[in-house]
Amino acid sequence: MPANSPQSPLVEVDAAVISPDELAGRIAALLDSVAPLATRPSEGAPRGQLAAPASTADLRLVEGGINPPEVLRLPGARGHAAWAVKRVVRKLTSWYVEPRWILQRTWDARAGDELELLARQNLTLRLQVLSFFEQVSELHDLVERSLPSGEAFRHEVEASIDEARRGVAARADVEALRREVDVLLRRLGAAAAGGAEVDYAAFEDRFRGSSDQIAEGQRHYLGNLPPAEDPGRVIDIGCGRGELLELLGAAGYEALGVDPDPSMVEVCQAKGLEVVEDDGLRFLERTKTGSLKAVFAIQVVEHLLTSELERLVRLSFDTLAPGGKLIMETINPRSLHALGNHFYADTSHVRPVHPETLRFICEQVGFGAADLVELSPHPLTGAMGGLPDDPTGTAVRSLVETVFGHQDYAVLATK
Repeated sequence: MPANSPQSPLVEVDAAVISPDELAGRIAALLDSVAPLATRPSEGAPRGQLAAPASTADLRLVEGGINPPEVLRLPGARGHAAWAVKRVVRKLTSWYVEPRWILQRTWDARAGDELELLARQNLTLRLQVLSFFEQVSELHDLVERSLPSGEAFRHEVEASIDEARRGVAARADVEALRREVDVLLRRLGAAAAGGAEVDYAAFEDRFRGSSDQIAEGQRHYLGNLPPAEDPGRVIDIGCGRGELLELLGAAGYEALGVDPDPSMVEVCQAKGLEVVEDDGLRFLERTKTGSLKAVFAIQVVEHLLTSELERLVRLSFDTLAPGGKLIMETINPRSLHALGNHFYADTSHVRPVHPETLRFICEQVGFGAADLVELSPHPLTGAMGGLPDDPTGTAVRSLVETVFGHQDYAVLATK
């Protein structure tokens, strides 16, 4: 039907021709789904008919929204007539235009809220990003301050690598040197307490005498010790078959033996003596300072290198309590008989130690007194009683003492 037919008025909307009722229905449905700012259809009202707004405020948006433009009123009678006609036209077309203003206002309000929310979120995000970059900048400054420059850091890494390489090479050199020294010591007969791989307990029985003889020759040392009731232990380094440990135990002393030879340790343990298998120097290094009453080293120093001898005296001084005793006995090198028949018989001996040298080391370390006692006189020294007191007798006496002098000596050092 033509659009100007009076029976069914039609309007053109978006290039389509529809009836006013259908247009009103579409607008009502759209308002129901978008926002309740538009006026609602009354209960029982014909489809497409809008209820009157409760007030003019219902048709306006909040401050800042979009409203229909005001009808301009020009001056003069003609302007007044035009203004009146425009107002009539606006009222006649309000059923069609007003819903679109309401829809636009609703859309603008929602869009404004969403834009405001997005703006707030954007501001928050920007603040978080700025804070993050500030933290990264602070971390960068910290790293810059903590680490050297790139060139310096590279030099440090290269230096560390070179040092590690030198350490590896040095360890290889030390290992090679250790093997050479081990071979040399074995050739010298000083690689171990027993020198050659022999039964050192059986060697002692043959060359030093029986345990009873040794014990009898060591009994006099008990009179040089602090009282047994004084605190502290007595350590016998190189305790051998344990003769001195038995004497000390019988006299009431708390005694401990230390020997690196497992066969000697077995002999002592079979006697019920307290003995540990260890090197004497390492044992003293682990001993508490000032905790010992006495340290014995009987026939030990001749087995040591000079540096080891000095360490033995120094460690003994450190571990002894005030008034403690260090007693060292060894072969007397001033007796040619002792050297030829005792010192060189034992392949584990390194070098003889002169008595004055040993006493000097004790004094240098700090011992207050270092007494020298000559032991084990040779029987032939008694045959010099009938020698005349003339140059001939003096020469003969000196010769006999040099050849058949005291075969052992001891240094008794007091801290």
